Amino acid sequence: MPLPKSLPWMEGVDAKIRRAEEHLGAFTREAAQYLATARPRIIRKTNVERTEHWLVLYTEDPIPPIELSVLIGDFLYNLRSALDHLVCGLVLKNAPMSECSKNEFPVFKTATDYLKGSKRRLNGVPDEACRLIKQLQPFQRPTPDDDPLWILHSLCNRDKHRVPNLTIGYQRNIEIRIPTKIPSTIVVRLPERFYIGDVETVPLPGDPSTIEDDVRVQATGRGMLCLRSTEPWAERPVDELLIACLSYVKDRAIPPFKPFFRQP
Repeated sequence: MPLPKSLPWMEGVDAKIRRAEEHLGAFTREAAQYLATARPRIIRKTNVERTEHWLVLYTEDPIPPIELSVLIGDFLYNLRSALDHLVCGLVLKNAPMSECSKNEFPVFKTATDYLKGSKRRLNGVPDEACRLIKQLQPFQRPTPDDDPLWILHSLCNRDKHRVPNLTIGYQRNIEIRIPTKIPSTIVVRLPERFYIGDVETVPLPGDPSTIEDDVRVQATGRGMLCLRSTEPWAERPVDELLIACLSYVKDRAIPPFKPFFRQP
């Protein structure tokens, strides 16, 4: 895929952004394929006396494939790397022979940590660019934990140094419709999110005899994947989270630095 026309010293930034977009596209496609096969099976059961009935919901293969987590890691690595290439480019603009061996884009959740850790990372970066980088720090936000840069930084470190960012699957807003002999339809709505690794029992109202034994149950709902984490943002669908990180880096974090690379 051809790269956009890059500014001098920004070729690495653009290449990393493009690669992150490719990994995000691959994840989106493969996640959709998995969710299409992970829809819950629904079985209607009755007691011996046929005075009560209920539904049992379960998924035969509830664990998303590890390849999805690997794609997330590839996306995170390239997006985080784009920021590091940005800092290196700012250094190389004035010192073309620099190796940028200790340079990287700092991401800190507290002003104290930033003060301690940013100087080495930004050595050789113009003062005005350093000011812009400081303005982008998570500690500048009311809720640093929800800042896209902090989410990106945290997930990337977790993927590199511990374990992949494993995903878990949910079905959201499930509605089940069961036709009766009357005729009418019994409508059952499940809680907002149903973890596809659970076996769910749903009591049904009414007389069991009003429903055919071989009734076809119709179910609608939206499948989604989330990251297995205790962080508050882990409640969000993972594709939504990754898109938010990409948009923030591509559209907000990087553009203010482009004037530094334009030829006079």
